[in-house]
Amino acid sequence: ALARDGERVRCAVALDAPSARAAWPTLEIHSHLDEADLPIRIEHNHPDRRAGWFLERPWVDGAARATVNWILAARTMLHDWGIHHRLAAARTGRIQLMGFESNNPLHLDSPPHWHLIHYLPGADGTITHDAPGSQVPHFYLDERGRIVANAEYIMAMPERCRRLGPGEAMRFAQRDGAPLFSLVISAGGGLRVLGAHGQPLYELIGAESDGDARNAVSIRRGSESAPFAVVRAIDDTSQGELRLQVARADGHSSDECWRYDPLIGRAAKV
Repeated sequence: ALARDGERVRCAVALDAPSARAAWPTLEIHSHLDEADLPIRIEHNHPDRRAGWFLERPWVDGAARATVNWILAARTMLHDWGIHHRLAAARTGRIQLMGFESNNPLHLDSPPHWHLIHYLPGADGTITHDAPGSQVPHFYLDERGRIVANAEYIMAMPERCRRLGPGEAMRFAQRDGAPLFSLVISAGGGLRVLGAHGQPLYELIGAESDGDARNAVSIRRGSESAPFAVVRAIDDTSQGELRLQVARADGHSSDECWRYDPLIGRAAKV
């Protein structure tokens, strides 16, 4: 039942397991745009259902919009790079893309950020989200969607967790320690991707002149100055429609659209 409490509406959430974590599915509003070897989760953040940290502050509109651009730009980069397929084929890791959620008071998921995660196999060889050594960056965003910091989290290894700023590399490695790549925040609030030996592979950066990522994110290869693609996403969280445009320098541009229930997520491509 719903009960009004001033300007708020309260309700009881039934649990079918002995922990508050069991209530998360009721509070989560996201869609899975999973592809072969690449799980992708888009959180549908809306100001009218924000909770916790997000309720106590002005709405993070710019960061929420930019997060979707960053995730789908990383998806476009991975399509070009293909490392997620190679890791999956070797069964040595899994790349996953995710954002932040503002509507779950049980999940301390602030400030606004996005993830490009590398999950490792556990002792039994199964790749899981909690396997020790898995590398989980938290790319924190300012009000214009520029990356300002990275909270590096190494699963089950608190001594290796740290906060990184621009120019500081987070190194990704396989379970045996073999280097894979590094991610470095650039001075303009973007993200540089370096290969196992430090060679420049890609740079993602907000498409506006000051690195603003609210409307689009550009992707460059290697040391090239011009982007090979510009990714622009619009998530209409009121109507439940996510639109994506990828404009490519070679002229092979594409448009995609997903529709979802605005109250629970669960997108379907149209």
